[in-house]
Amino acid sequence: LLLKLINLIEKSRLDIQVKALVGFDFSYKKKLDHILSTYSPNITVKEFNYEDLFSSKLVISSFGVTPYEVIYNEIPVLTFGHKSKNALASEVLHDRYGCNFNLGLFADINDSSFVNTVEKFWNSEYLREKMQSSQKGLIDGEGLIRTGDLIYKIYNESW
Repeated sequence: LLLKLINLIEKSRLDIQVKALVGFDFSYKKKLDHILSTYSPNITVKEFNYEDLFSSKLVISSFGVTPYEVIYNEIPVLTFGHKSKNALASEVLHDRYGCNFNLGLFADINDSSFVNTVEKFWNSEYLREKMQSSQKGLIDGEGLIRTGDLIYKIYNESW
């Protein structure tokens, strides 16, 4: 997925700074390094870290934990699903709250549509601010406490 996204951004010649954040166990690091050696210096790959993530102007992410983290931090996010259930969840979140922009199922993403969407959000402060206003207060950051309380309650009721 990451290789295709980076390739699309490189081919588009969008004048944007891209930091691809990859996890410790990312399988294609050598291949990615080789590919990037021929690409624009505007595209860099770094080990995943929250400082870079939370200082982003715009995030592109598969639907999972990361979109919730950036929504909580009020960072505009374009989301896609790597599986149909994830794509549906991305769509539902977009339709109900407008706190993300749903790109759909990754396998179905049209190259030119992807590039146009990235360019549109990158160049429009209005669209990013509109998304950020939808994100304000949507996630309270207390989900872990609620989950712990629920587990504690279930545990105590079983005794």
